[in-house]
This record gives sequence, C-alpha cells and structure tokens, in this order.
Amino acid sequence: NVGQFGTSTIPLVSFVDPAGTPLAPTAGCVSSITFPYGGASSEYDPACFPAGSVALQSYRHTHYQKERTGAYVDLDWNTQIGENIDNTVRGGVWYEDATRYEYRDWHQVNDTRVGPEYDARAYWVQYSREFPQSTFKWYIEDVVKVSDFSFRLGMKQFSNEIERVDKFTPNDPALNFSVSTDSDVLFSGGAAWTPSAMPGVEMFAGYAENFKAIPDTVLEVLAPGGTPDPETSENIEVGVRYVGDRLRGSAVYFDSTFDNRLLAIANQTVNGIDYLEASNGGYVNGGGIESSGFEFSGEYLVNDALSLFASYTSISDATILGSGVVSQDVATGITQIDNAGNITSTIVGNDVPGIAKNMAVLSADYREGNFFAGLSTKWVDDRFVDLANTWTAESYYDADLYAGVSGSALSDDLSNVEFRLTVNNLFDGDWLGGISGGGAWVSAPRTVVFTVTADF
Repeated sequence: NVGQFGTSTIPLVSFVDPAGTPLAPTAGCVSSITFPYGGASSEYDPACFPAGSVALQSYRHTHYQKERTGAYVDLDWNTQIGENIDNTVRGGVWYEDATRYEYRDWHQVNDTRVGPEYDARAYWVQYSREFPQSTFKWYIEDVVKVSDFSFRLGMKQFSNEIERVDKFTPNDPALNFSVSTDSDVLFSGGAAWTPSAMPGVEMFAGYAENFKAIPDTVLEVLAPGGTPDPETSENIEVGVRYVGDRLRGSAVYFDSTFDNRLLAIANQTVNGIDYLEASNGGYVNGGGIESSGFEFSGEYLVNDALSLFASYTSISDATILGSGVVSQDVATGITQIDNAGNITSTIVGNDVPGIAKNMAVLSADYREGNFFAGLSTKWVDDRFVDLANTWTAESYYDADLYAGVSGSALSDDLSNVEFRLTVNNLFDGDWLGGISGGGAWVSAPRTVVFTVTADF
C-alpha cells in the first residue's frame, strides 16, 4: 500500500511468516491478552500464530505547521478635565490571518525483532487538512483618575471565521465548510483606591467578561451545521495589595463562572486503543464550572540577602454546572437517565476533580556574593479524582531545594560560569499528583540535577 492517500487500511496485517507472507490467527484461538493492555482479539496475540511468526508494527507520525500574519492599531488620547481629573481613552483593532496545516502518515517498522527503526517512506497517508482562520477584534477603554481614585470601563468584541479544507476531497461539502462565531460586546470595568494617608496601599475591584472562539480542533470531527456555542466566562476580583520597602503582599477574593464548556462525545466505539481515531463523534456544550475563593500572598525582605515568601489559597467553591438541558447533559455524560426518562444520577453540583480546597506555599531565597540557595515547600489539600467524587487523592506536601555558586568564587577565569544543584521532591515522598480524565499519576521520585551554565 505504499503511497496510498486517505484509503482504507483494511485488511490489517499483524503477523507475517519469515518470508513476509501475511498470516491469519489459528482458527478457534482465544486471545490471552487482558490487563494491562485493555484486552485484544486473536489477531494481536502472538500465541495465536505459528512459531517463528514476525509481528508487524507501524510508526504513526502527525505533522503540524502554522502560519500567522496580522496587524493591529492601538491609540491613546490623554485629556485633562478641569483641574483634578485625568482622562485617558484607549482603543484599537486587531486582525489576524492564520492557517494550520496537519497531515498524518504511517511508516512500517523495519523489523520488530531488532528495534524501532522504521521505513522513512510512508506506506499510508491517513489524512491531510488545512484550517484557514481569520480573527478581528475591536476594543475601547476609558480610564478616569480623580485624586486617590481611578475608574476603568472597557468594551471589546471578537469576530472569528474558521474553515475546514480536506486536501483529499476538496469538493465534498461534508468535509469542507466554515464556521463563524461572533462574541457579544464584552464589558470590563474596575476601580482602585490608593489612599494618600496609607502609602503603598491599594484597594481594588474588577469585573471582566471573556470569550473563546470555536477552535479548529472542533472542526476535525464536527459536521456542517452542528456548531456548538463558544465558551464564555465572567470573572470578579476584589482585594487589597501593599508594596513597601521590605514587605509586599496582597489579599484577593475571586469569583469565576465558566459556561458552555466544549465536550467531545463519540457516536461509536472501538475495541482497544483507537490508534486510527475511528470513533467518530462531535462536540457539544456541557455546562461549565463555578468557582470562588480567597488568595493571600506576601514577601518579606529580611535583609539584602534573604527573602521569605508565603501564600495561601482557599477555594470555597469549585463545582460543576449543567447546561440546563437534560438531553444535552445526558449526551455529555453529566447526567444519566433510565428508560422512562427519569434522572438516576448527575454530577451537577459535584466538586471539580483535581481542585484542592486549600493550598499553601512557603519558600526562602538567599543570595550573597557568589553564593545562592533556596528552599520551597508546598502543601496541597485532598482532591477528588473522579467526576462522581467517589475517589479522593489524599493531601501531600513537597519540598524542593536549590543551591549554586558563581565560577568567579573559584577563579576569575570562570566568571562566566555558574554551578547549580537542584533537588526536587527533597524527602522522596509519594503522592497522587497529576489528575486528569478520571485518573491520577504517582509523583516522581526524588530527582537530583547538577548543571553547569556558561555564558559567552
């Protein structure tokens, strides 16, 4: 099949005899492949083929390229209103034209008995696509400063058009189409107070609306006319910050609502790993996330050489939202119903996996002369791993250490050289760290790295 483009790979060949003749599994052979590979049929089990059979494997290579061009105009107009009011109007436009190219080819591994080397010539090009995209944005903002106060009000809007071009069948409307998404006028605003009687103190509040256009990854599986809504969010922050000679810090309350979350759904399944991505499907809007909490952080300069940093985050609410449409929530797996249409279970209102209720960081950094060092510790509270909130990853703490010296401490000839030792997971702890897709990964063990850096 060398040189085939976009054609079917059926029949698949998994084993050949030493002469290269394709083989079929022994009739009636039942595969013994189970965990941890997820199970497989007899076509992939070496025990179902004669002794001396050679397994075939492929190297899948996806090629990406992106080109971007654009221009923007940004203007400021400063005016004085009366004697005490400064007014600044800022506005502009942004235009970008981009194209993402992607194609996937498959190469035969030369000999699975020897190693992973593969034939540089592809035997099959699975697909080739282009995604031309244009984005236009306008924005305007007015900032007014009166004595110790400043006020800000802004508006912006996005217009995006993205096209799907199939290089194999450019005239098929089912594979070649465009999607346009325009945002509403998005508002933002805020206020700040820097009281003259309290130098270094600033109190502030802000609100912002955000929008994310439909990405080209959605068009990889989206059918014409099935466009979901773009993702949106609303964010609020209220807080106070202080900047002094030796102490700086902030305390912030935040509240965020994320709507129209894009979720992929499959309309058919395949056995085992879907290497060919044959499980077709699409994207639908599946509710969102609502979160709120507090964050405190501060840094203190003990002296010219030593600084201490601390932060604490408390997330009082990070819950999953539904779309408000039962059928849509069922399609995305957010809600389950019985044959009569009654809701049997739902994750709406559950905590978002991977989000800890509490987190804290303490660190110290020291630098004097040619020597520098630092120690950082982090504590993370319990987190749910799954959407159903039945599996909890326990809290953990981690510590990292670094120390180094400039080469000039050893010799003037090494003034452009730096030696550094870094130790991650200092106490070699084990915990469930990365959480995604209903699973969790065990932390990496203690890692010690020594680096030498030279500048020329």
